[in-house]
Amino acid sequence: MLKKGFISGTAVILLLIFISGILACYAVGIGPAGIGGLEAFQALCNHFVPNTFDVSAMTHTVVVNIRAPRIIMANLSGFGLGICGYAMQSVLKNPLASPYTLGLSAAAGFGAALAIVLGIGLLSSQYLIVGNAFVFSLLASILVLGFASGRNARPEAVILSGVAVMFLFSAGITLLQFIADPYAVQAVVFWLIGDVGRASWDKILIMVLVICLVTPFLLFKSWDIGILRLGDETAESLGVRVSLTRMGVMAACSLLTASVVAFVGAIGFIGLVAPHMVKLAGRGSELFRLLASGMVGAILLASSDMVALTVLAPNILPIGVVTSFLGVPLFMFLIKRGKQPK
Repeated sequence: MLKKGFISGTAVILLLIFISGILACYAVGIGPAGIGGLEAFQALCNHFVPNTFDVSAMTHTVVVNIRAPRIIMANLSGFGLGICGYAMQSVLKNPLASPYTLGLSAAAGFGAALAIVLGIGLLSSQYLIVGNAFVFSLLASILVLGFASGRNARPEAVILSGVAVMFLFSAGITLLQFIADPYAVQAVVFWLIGDVGRASWDKILIMVLVICLVTPFLLFKSWDIGILRLGDETAESLGVRVSLTRMGVMAACSLLTASVVAFVGAIGFIGLVAPHMVKLAGRGSELFRLLASGMVGAILLASSDMVALTVLAPNILPIGVVTSFLGVPLFMFLIKRGKQPK
């Protein structure tokens, strides 16, 4: 027989998936083009089953090539940030840890700024900025994990190494902004804020592949991740290879976070907020908490994108600003309740 906890956990995950689907259906009808939900639905039907409805070429282009990729990328990015946030907070035993603790955001920003200001990068054409952001994010993770491995991957060593790398690349961004012209500086700042509007189907495919690679690994390691929250000594006594597990989880989170940051920019707070919302909701297995954190992250980022599109329509707010406004009230709520994140 299935355990009651497993059934309730599965029901919660299915509910979160349902909420995410409802938000996606609503979001496809939002935008400055004046295309409503019914027209958007007809355009999507036409894309998969041609000639089902009479839809204009403009409507088809806006819905299929702009709105749908934007919605899917927001959900995928939010899921990645949420699940990585929970895994990092657990293995580092730090409630303030997030996918950006390793300095990945600053490193990706430096790579993007290098491409925008100087035109220097490993790839060319439309992938110049994305390629630079991804490569420098992975470089930051290699630096941090390399430094930390010499200290047996202790949580404090990982965090301090991440802070050092963050300041290093932040200084690099400041230097590039200092020598850049005003238009390049504006482009760098806009990229650093974050935007899911740059999504495309080829980028979505890459994100899906990375998520399908990293998520099963984190779920497979969910028991070890939960044990690490109890302390290194306890984990070792239960047979967990602490240093190897911590480095493996951090490397997997670095790969997924690097992909997210490369495609949507430095969107903050999702990886920090989503795990705490799951923890506030009550107890559950580590596998459930990982999946729930991912789904809550997807819902938060998708909701933030809808707010960004509608609050000052037809102007579009930077989504990073919206996610920051979401994060602050949660921590004020935690402080008011007198509870510290676990």
